[in-house]
Amino acid sequence: MGWLKFTVINIILVLIYLVVATGLLNSPEPGFVYDFKEKLKFNEVITTNSNAVVVVGTVKGETYEDGRDAFVAKINTSGEILWSHSFGGTGDDEFYNIQQTADGFILVGSNAEALDLSTDAYVVKIDKSGAKEWEKKFDNQFASVFYDLIVNAEDNIVLVGEIEYLTAEDDLNTNAYVVEVNSQGQKQWTEKFGGSNFTSAQAIISSGVKDYYIAGHTNQQAGQKAWLLKLKDRKQEWSKNYFSQGSSSLYDLELLENGHLIAVGEANDEHSSAYVVQLNQSGEKRWEKLIQDKKSSYSVFYTAEEISAGQIALGGVISVPLKFGNLNSISYKDVVYSVIINNQGQKIKAKKFAEKKSGALKGSTKINPGQIVYVGNLSQYEVDAHGYMLMLTY
Repeated sequence: MGWLKFTVINIILVLIYLVVATGLLNSPEPGFVYDFKEKLKFNEVITTNSNAVVVVGTVKGETYEDGRDAFVAKINTSGEILWSHSFGGTGDDEFYNIQQTADGFILVGSNAEALDLSTDAYVVKIDKSGAKEWEKKFDNQFASVFYDLIVNAEDNIVLVGEIEYLTAEDDLNTNAYVVEVNSQGQKQWTEKFGGSNFTSAQAIISSGVKDYYIAGHTNQQAGQKAWLLKLKDRKQEWSKNYFSQGSSSLYDLELLENGHLIAVGEANDEHSSAYVVQLNQSGEKRWEKLIQDKKSSYSVFYTAEEISAGQIALGGVISVPLKFGNLNSISYKDVVYSVIINNQGQKIKAKKFAEKKSGALKGSTKINPGQIVYVGNLSQYEVDAHGYMLMLTY
């Protein structure tokens, strides 16, 4: 769990293979695939310049007792680790998201101590070389976690996630959790949203000063619904649910150049499918789409990135049938999945990657003009997830 383990990781974390794939899609054309075969999981990525990105996730210790540490690394586009650091305690810790500041990065996730059945929402500030400047744990009697964040015009940090608490009737409930801290991590404001419904905040974007959209899901009598919350000056303006045909969830949110919002996740109307919805800034639905594959049992989008005006890259996972010889079995496995849609939600291109292994894309960032970097996980078996980075050129 300490410096020795990460010294070893920095030495042995090498580029296992580098494939230049050609002729697969015409546009977009796949670029380089990097597979880091260590006990890593990547959850999100952010670009620092045209030649490097910073990824966050979690790293597993060498034994079961070691648990997991929250992990951050700077990687250049040749796959070289420029630096890496781990954070956390004696239990399982994980970073889910990252934002850049003028002098470093803010990382958010969850922290747990050994033998502690709950987790604490966790935020860490690091400098540009990855050295820790401060960390804050938002201790809660039950579980709490941060999934996303944004740095506002005042250099305050708005964090979103979920928190468990006891109701007045001593029932355990979960609400969307919003916390604002200053640049030193000191709490300025906090609030729960969702009332008596189980509600989780997964993503946040800003459209102006103290003007935020928060996406996630909420459980109601009709089941779990995709949920969007509008905050202005720390007050709720409105909240809306989407996809009336069945259950649904939102995992990422993007503000487009044309001022509209794109939210992605999953929805189920007798078939579980990747879900994308475009909204105006009043939360009114312009269109919604289920991205389906007849051979798939389900698919999910975890990340969305506008790559040019009128083109949006979506990343996630799709299940495919396992093949034994010439026979298709009734079993499925998850594989990495990228889709390009236009501004009307029409599919332009779709491609599966690293199909010999199970995997998923969890985060994305634009790096150079016409290039996007995805990060996620690959595994041969469920217990051996490896960090995965995929660079595509359009």
